Amino acid sequence: MQTSKFRAKALAVFTIIAGFQLGTLVSPVAAKDTVQNFSSPVEAYRQGMAAYHADDFERALPALNFAAEKGVIGAVLNLARIYANGKGVKKNDAMAFEYYAHIANNYSRVSHKNALGIYVAEAFVAGGDYYRRGIPDSRIRRNASEAIRNYTHAASYLRDPVAQYQLARMHLRGLGVRKNPFRAAQWLNLAAKQNHALSQALLGTLYWKGEGVKVNKPVALALLQAAVRNSQYKSQLNKPNDRKQILGTYRRLSKNAGPEQRAKAREIFASRFSRGVPELDDNLSTDNLNGIIIGKTPNAIADNQNDDSINGGPGSDILLGTATFGINEDNVSNGSVISNDRGTLRP
Repeated sequence: MQTSKFRAKALAVFTIIAGFQLGTLVSPVAAKDTVQNFSSPVEAYRQGMAAYHADDFERALPALNFAAEKGVIGAVLNLARIYANGKGVKKNDAMAFEYYAHIANNYSRVSHKNALGIYVAEAFVAGGDYYRRGIPDSRIRRNASEAIRNYTHAASYLRDPVAQYQLARMHLRGLGVRKNPFRAAQWLNLAAKQNHALSQALLGTLYWKGEGVKVNKPVALALLQAAVRNSQYKSQLNKPNDRKQILGTYRRLSKNAGPEQRAKAREIFASRFSRGVPELDDNLSTDNLNGIIIGKTPNAIADNQNDDSINGGPGSDILLGTATFGINEDNVSNGSVISNDRGTLRP
């Protein structure tokens, strides 16, 4: 077994940003005695994914490692997913974290307009998730501040609805930031505009309870109806159990609403939510959240932050992966081969 040069480099870069040292891990899928020959790193990636889908893990993992060490971002991302999901290998969140960290640190300048943006966002969201939960038996402890930094980059610069949803939840609970239901509603509004079902459902419950926004039960029911509609699709943004939860909430609140409220909700849904992009509350629809400029570069985000945030919130002066380390948006063609569905392993 030999240490992966790629992982050692990823750790070194990530340590600079995160401010701690993970150390060097030994790859459980290090190069074997039999060396595989590939015509190119991209071909290695394609062969590796084909073997993986055929459950031929003995061939798949060395091929993906080869492609990853040669800079194919699709291989890096899918190795992260493999170790996170534990299919074909022993589940290893610490190893998955390393791969996600490599993407976050080396592709942080990729914007939401770039085709790679959704995958870079996935890496930042995964980083936020790991910091929010921590990884047992590793040096990655629960750290709400680091989670906020990761989510903020994906939510603002990359406009990722999953990150926006997670930021909203942390503002509702006061994790890493001061508890702020209105700020949570703003982030949920941005995600709901992208038809993110969980955000629509949560924003609906805020309108129902009057938490962070004025009570508006017809709007609450319309949002939940939209969430029910969007949760029926097997998209990259929703887990299987989400639909059951959303449907249960909608039925419960609808049952508690009066006939006039239900009728008004149907009217709102037809006028605002039946089209592709929902029209939501103008008071929540803002491109500036506590100095976070949606869609701007990381430097622009830093330049426009204010002093209102605490404990590394959206106004913090450090964002994970704001350094490019020699890789820019125009030079990622060798890494453009990537899966096309978050959370799955599809070439």
